[in-house]
This record gives sequence, C-alpha cells and structure tokens, in this order.
Amino acid sequence: MDLEIRQITDSLKLVRIGLINYFLFDSLLFDCGTTCTALKLIKNLDRSIRCIVVSHAHFDHIAGLEVIKSEFPNAKVFTHERIRGLVKKEKVIETWNNEDREFCDKFGEKANPFNLNFEIENANFLEDLKIIETPGHSPDAISLLNEEEGFMLVADALGYPLSSGKNIPMYFYSFSKYIESIDKIREQADIVCLGHNGAIFSSEYCDVAIEEAFKLRKEIQEGLTEEELFNRIYKEEMSLYPLSTIKAVAKLLVKRSIEE
Repeated sequence: MDLEIRQITDSLKLVRIGLINYFLFDSLLFDCGTTCTALKLIKNLDRSIRCIVVSHAHFDHIAGLEVIKSEFPNAKVFTHERIRGLVKKEKVIETWNNEDREFCDKFGEKANPFNLNFEIENANFLEDLKIIETPGHSPDAISLLNEEEGFMLVADALGYPLSSGKNIPMYFYSFSKYIESIDKIREQADIVCLGHNGAIFSSEYCDVAIEEAFKLRKEIQEGLTEEELFNRIYKEEMSLYPLSTIKAVAKLLVKRSIEE
C-alpha cells in the first residue's frame, strides 16, 4: 500500500495509506480505516493518540479501531451515539470482519479479526473542533469542523473521490439528507477533507458532489438498473473493495433514488 504524509494546515496532517485517509489534529485521530491500514498507520505515527473519532459505521472507517486502541488503550473514543448499539451486534461485527478481510486480501495484507468493545465519550473534550452531524451517506455520519483554520473532515459525506477525478455519489441512507449535509458543509468550510485517496479540496467540490448526485438519481429514475450501475462503478478503486460491498452500494443507490 502506498504511503503519503501531507501537512494540510498548520495543525492538520493527512496520513494516507492505500485508499484510506487518516487525519491527525494534535493528539486526535479522525477515522480508523481497516485493520491492515491501521497497523501501517501506527508504524508511521509521530505522536501519541489521546482521542479517536469514528466518522460513521462502515467497515473501512471503523475496522481499525481495535488495532489503534490496543496501541493507545487510554485514548477516548467518540462517534455518533447510534453506533453504540451496532458494535454490540454479532452479525454486524461478523460482516465488518468479512469485508475487512476481503479488502486487506486484495492488497496482499493480513487482516486482524476484531471485536469492538469501547465506551462512547461525551463531545466536550473536542475543544478546537466542532462536531457536525452530516447524515445521508449514513444515518450516523459526523464531520469535524475547525472554524479557525476553515477545514472540515467530512469522510464520505461528499461521496467517493476516485483517482481519475470522478466522484461516486454515496447517498446510502437518504438522498435529501445527503444534499442537505453537503449544503451544510459548503456553508461552513473552506477546505473539505474526504475519507479516501488523499482527497483534499476547496469547498467548491461540494458543487461537484451535488451535481453528480442529482445526475445519478436522474439516470436511475429514468431506468438505469442496479446491475448496470454495479458494472459502471465496480472499476478503478471500487474494484479493490469486496464484491458484495459494491453490490450493496448499487442496490442502496437505486433504492434511495426511487424512494425520494
């Protein structure tokens, strides 16, 4: 997996490992990636971690949590309260483990089987970052805003940025809330930091995300099928994800496009 370390602002650093973006703000880590990327992250950290923020409950953002917590056992964990119940469901953990293993296998890396037993902390220890709920991609999605430096860590709230420059909309929970969240991000941030492929953009990228979302919804409403959509997106970086994951992506995008 390729490694990229980049200083984004005076206080914000990106560590990109393969497809996964990790963001460091002082002793805070935003997102946990997969187990194999988390192991590589730990080897390249230049600081201790006292706070871990999980943006939402998808395997490529939460699977690495146990690896990171084992290295920093006193680190506090914050995420949306909805996730508290999810991490206690055996079926959910099993699914995340399967996805994590398939993802790591595609890179020739070994996955670490995991359970997630952690306490969710109150948000009052995030002194310099404001938590913004940004549902649409996921009902439990949160972003972090630094008003002083004008950046927002948005994970997948603006879709998935491919290295080719394309944007794949990711409104898995709600199309309308996805658009509302993007509008909210655009109003508050100068710099948007996405969850994958080292993607850092000006807030103008919000317009790209909105345009692509409306374009895709229109195509689906006009007859683009689930199978056709899958064949379209199971390419480039998306082909490095488990087949079942991308099939679920296509299914949800079609469902949300039709129901709203």
